[in-house]
Amino acid sequence: MGRPVIMPAAYPKPATYASYLWDTTLGKIAKAQDWRGYFGDPSLSTPQLGEQIYAQWLSQGKELISQVLAGSDYRKLPRYGDLYADDPADAAVKLVNAQLSSQHEAWLKQHAVINESERTTTSEKLKMPGSDVQNLMLGSWSTHVSYEPTPEMPKGGDGTGTEIWRPGPGGLSVIEEYHEKNDKGDVEGLGVAWWDGKAHGQQFVWCENSNPDGCYVSKEVAKWEDANLAWKEEQENAGKNRVYSEVFRDVSPTTFTQVLGEGQPGEPLRTTVTIRATKLPESTMNAPSAETDLR
Repeated sequence: MGRPVIMPAAYPKPATYASYLWDTTLGKIAKAQDWRGYFGDPSLSTPQLGEQIYAQWLSQGKELISQVLAGSDYRKLPRYGDLYADDPADAAVKLVNAQLSSQHEAWLKQHAVINESERTTTSEKLKMPGSDVQNLMLGSWSTHVSYEPTPEMPKGGDGTGTEIWRPGPGGLSVIEEYHEKNDKGDVEGLGVAWWDGKAHGQQFVWCENSNPDGCYVSKEVAKWEDANLAWKEEQENAGKNRVYSEVFRDVSPTTFTQVLGEGQPGEPLRTTVTIRATKLPESTMNAPSAETDLR
């Protein structure tokens, strides 16, 4: 960070502030017009000091890796903020940030600016007919996918991914973004479902990277059966008729399950895929979500 011996002579020399009171000094320095964006004295920096700091980081990193490899749950280890929460400099920075945040919120209220969370509150609920649980599915979810053995996957398989559900325009439709990684590669999908008043159910279109035609428009609608959303449809595949199904069940604010099945017409359907979804924290969501993974 700029030792005098390697800094150009024309580089401006910032004013010097000497203090041991971080809470007052930080604000004074950061507001100065000639502040260069750091605290400290570059003239005190040495290669030896830098090597010492990096050696300490490397040692701590090796210790962390060793603990994880030995079976320790890294999520329960102390975080940086826990170890240095009482550091005077960090505490002073938090105070300054809190003051700036307060000023920012006051400006927004004064100028009648609505933040994004307030803007989306009224549109987060679906206006389509159906069970109230459909609104619980709005948001972002992590998924674990279990594939049953099939001729295409004799040993079955597993996958992980995400689903993002959000309302369509006016809450009159629901949109799903689907992302998955499994043993055969990546699955990318996009679905849009809407209420078909004549058929009394949800019509949908499902687009997926594995579909040579790009998208598929359902012939049958998905219908709510109590708190479960169920779809079943007979399709022609390679000159033969097959029946495909999908059911969303056990929907709660934190989890839901999707079960896909297929079989011969007139026979019980065999489960082929089970997707278990877990709600992700609000902090990971970039937008309100909702959708129907009907395909």
